Amino acid sequence: MEYGCAANASLSTRSPCTFSADWECLVPLLTDSQFTSIQSTNLIEFNIFDIFDFAKKKYDILQRALTQNHVISLQLQDNIILDLLDSSTSRNDLLTIQRILAPFDNNNYYIFEFYTDGSLIELGTEQCSISCAFAQISDLFDIPHVEFYSTIDKWPSAYRGELLAVLLALSVVPKNSKVRINTDSLNIITQFEKLKKSRFSQTSREYFKANNNFLWAILCRIILTLNLHVEMFKVVAHGDDMGNNYVDNLAKIAHTDQDRYIVFRRDACMMKVLPCWNGIIIENKLRSFLKNICNYKGLEKFINLNRNSKYRTLEVDWTSTFSCLNCDINNNETSVSSSKTKAQKVHLLIEEIPTIEQMKKSLLDLYDGWMCPICGLHDETFNHVWTCSGHYDIINNIRDKTINHLLTWILEYNDNIQDFNALMALDIWDISYDPNMFTFIDLLKGIIPMSLTELLSSWTTKKNVVDVLIQMRQFIFNEIFEEVWIPRCSHLKEFKRSMGLTKKKKLEFKSVRSLPSNNSSNNNIIHYDSLDSVRNYIYFGKNIIEFYTNLTL
Repeated sequence: MEYGCAANASLSTRSPCTFSADWECLVPLLTDSQFTSIQSTNLIEFNIFDIFDFAKKKYDILQRALTQNHVISLQLQDNIILDLLDSSTSRNDLLTIQRILAPFDNNNYYIFEFYTDGSLIELGTEQCSISCAFAQISDLFDIPHVEFYSTIDKWPSAYRGELLAVLLALSVVPKNSKVRINTDSLNIITQFEKLKKSRFSQTSREYFKANNNFLWAILCRIILTLNLHVEMFKVVAHGDDMGNNYVDNLAKIAHTDQDRYIVFRRDACMMKVLPCWNGIIIENKLRSFLKNICNYKGLEKFINLNRNSKYRTLEVDWTSTFSCLNCDINNNETSVSSSKTKAQKVHLLIEEIPTIEQMKKSLLDLYDGWMCPICGLHDETFNHVWTCSGHYDIINNIRDKTINHLLTWILEYNDNIQDFNALMALDIWDISYDPNMFTFIDLLKGIIPMSLTELLSSWTTKKNVVDVLIQMRQFIFNEIFEEVWIPRCSHLKEFKRSMGLTKKKKLEFKSVRSLPSNNSSNNNIIHYDSLDSVRNYIYFGKNIIEFYTNLTL
């Protein structure tokens, strides 16, 4: 092999300089002749420093690709694995398998048969791990036995591991190959057949409506790029199939090998636009994810209100709280009645019912000096409505009936309970306001303490507990509106009528003067403001609502 450049040997040509050399030899050796002044017509179009920079870049690319074991594909510049994956031990393992299978490229004779499997462990914890494995262990066609296992992070699910195994198995076969995939995931086969009918072409709408859409788009790219003919077959999980049991064991081994992981390049998917959240590609249903983000931003905003500072230190069962909030909404149907009920529950939860003190915020000149319409002795704040002496007997009666109904509902599911002292000992039956502990006012608002949920869970199943809590919440809501709030509003309405206060007169005061907003805040109070719950969901599969339930400051 000759080294160096012969471009200057011919004075009659203007063709670009071309040369071949081993990458170890790409070191610039500058001589005096290279600095000699010559006519511009004899110069190549770039100098030796440009050549060196170009060679160095190419060397860096090769070095990254060959970092471990110096594995190189036969077609380095046109390799689907290098196009899809960033450098890692797992990528080099795939390149090795690709090289082993490369000679078996006669699709008239060879059929590649892979067993694939995925595994998910410790979902919802920081030890959560998603793994995949595939193996070609068939002796047909004299194709060598190969096996592979690895892990991937983010968006944990067993489905994701199953899909990744199929995708990577297809990436190692030669172009135009026939491939048989044996998997125990019926969901993978179902989605694959849908894509097959559309010839592995996805619209943007179809892409954004699917979970693990990034991986499915890559799978389509592999099949189209390599022109593969793929058939998928269902095998029984954890049965007598030797191949399936073999890859199942490989997938479990992958959890303990921290050196093997898959990292896809951002341009691995052919979509022109990829939605991201905090630099993380959104790989689940886009509309659902954005809806959840908005919901949990609202939850954080609610928890961060000064009035709710106690809920940042106490354990609230937010899952049950919101289940009770939505209990009257069936199948996402919208009606005037359900919407009104939902609005009333929300107003209770956020302490925004139209009390006198609340109305002073917009009509101070009109309501200035007004006191509680029931007792006439105190400012009518949200908490005063339920602790007012005029409502004391009614609220006590509602509390007692709530306890009796709660016992009845629990006994319907478990009639062996003999001792209810633990239930009666809970602080939630105290009719008062306490910034440091739960009281009956919190139940009136719709807040479900974790202490109540845990106690009920010790007596019956989780599903039954949810049913009981929903019945309790609905009962309390109906009682306080019928026995307390509606009579209070009727009394206030008659009082306003006796004073000649009409809607038209209210409008005259609307823009006169309002109560200054209280923006005072305690800078020492820690707030939720970074949606850590969503990050924990993406990385570890943690329940987003339970994140706030279990996290106290």
